[in-house]
Amino acid sequence: MMAHSNADGWVQRFGGERGLGFILPLLFAAMLAALAIYQNQRFVQLELAGETGIATIQSKWSGPSYEGSRNGSTQYRMQVSFTVGEIMRRGEVSVSHRFYYAHNEGEQVAIRYLPDTPQIREIDPSRQAKFVKEWLLIIGLLVAISIYNLLFLKPATKAKKEENYDDIWR
Repeated sequence: MMAHSNADGWVQRFGGERGLGFILPLLFAAMLAALAIYQNQRFVQLELAGETGIATIQSKWSGPSYEGSRNGSTQYRMQVSFTVGEIMRRGEVSVSHRFYYAHNEGEQVAIRYLPDTPQIREIDPSRQAKFVKEWLLIIGLLVAISIYNLLFLKPATKAKKEENYDDIWR
């Protein structure tokens, strides 16, 4: 009998609007956190195994982004060249708008790259902090919505133990 009342209490607390309003934003926040961790791995790899060198900015351009989560926003990119061992490498990197406007073609900047995979590279150190801050803001907002919903949405109503079906037909 005691287990039955605990089950009723659980349903009462997390059923109905309150339960959905609490669980759904929390699940979405967890999925976004997993995605953020996955996308942040390149920064972690660069931090753990990356080497630092000097890169020369060959060209730079900006334009609308048509891929990823920032469809339609402005992306800032630079073409850089750098040396890995004795091999000259050339490739594109994404940068923040501040970095883009602070540096010009022909300038030399620090580059961090993976020696075994130089396609993974970064020249703008502020990108990781911006990335983490944006994801934490979104995840924190979803958790706050979840807590708000838990506190203020309607709980599930208790089902009536016995129902008189004669009352329904009157």
